[in-house]
Amino acid sequence: MARLRRRFAAWQNRMPVTWQAISLLILPVAMGTVVYRHQGWALGLAAVLFYGFQSTVYTIRVPEYEAWQNGKGTWEVLMSVLLVFFPLAMLLDELALWQIGAISVAVGAVLALFLIRRRRVPLAGEAAQAARSVLLPPLDRSGLPDGDCLLCRPADADRFFERRRVWEDEHWRLSVVLRGAVAGFAHLESRRHIPYLADLDGPEAATLGPVLARATAAVREATGADKVYVTVFGDRVQHLHFNLAPCHPGGPLVGGAGQVRPDAPAASPAAHDAAAKAVRRLLTGLA
Repeated sequence: MARLRRRFAAWQNRMPVTWQAISLLILPVAMGTVVYRHQGWALGLAAVLFYGFQSTVYTIRVPEYEAWQNGKGTWEVLMSVLLVFFPLAMLLDELALWQIGAISVAVGAVLALFLIRRRRVPLAGEAAQAARSVLLPPLDRSGLPDGDCLLCRPADADRFFERRRVWEDEHWRLSVVLRGAVAGFAHLESRRHIPYLADLDGPEAATLGPVLARATAAVREATGADKVYVTVFGDRVQHLHFNLAPCHPGGPLVGGAGQVRPDAPAASPAAHDAAAKAVRRLLTGLA
């Protein structure tokens, strides 16, 4: 079942935009139409809004919603009650709405308890740690003077991000992060302070392509990944750096904005260490 869910999620992420739009419309329109015929326009409109919201968050998979939802028992109960109420309103239209509502509350509360137990398997802290394994962790700037750049102090950056430098030349350095769900996740950053990709110039601009290709190939070979996601943001640390994330079929990465599955377990320290050593060996020839 878990494998089928991963395959469905992977297919869902590759679904063309046209089919995503169609899938977003089918359920709300269908449910709203049927509820309208049984209960009138007010409940029909409510059904369209409810199932439209459900379709949006589960088709597009909004990571902020999923992270917020995790562990919210009241929200689970509310959504479960509504999920039960509309089908019952179609099937039991001979009952008064208050009776249908009472039945929905009872059944929805039981359903919510089951969903809460299933979704709390990854605790909130663990889910947050997994989500941070691809993106840079939040930077506490309280101890940094204005204008200070953490990546311009690579030893401090290595301690902060719990990473190991595996290769560098006169313009670039590559470090492998030793925690999180993705073994082999790495940072490629310029040694000179360059705030954003749009500011890239000089020898870094001339060497970026070959260096990025070489680093990405090393990460892919070291981890046995099918491909390596390359992302660049600059919101948290305004020093040019690329996030290299090896991707395996059925692994913790799902693509898109969220990238790491909320329920992805952390990779073992041994896996992180082996990936870092393999990348270093491929790039420098050292064990």
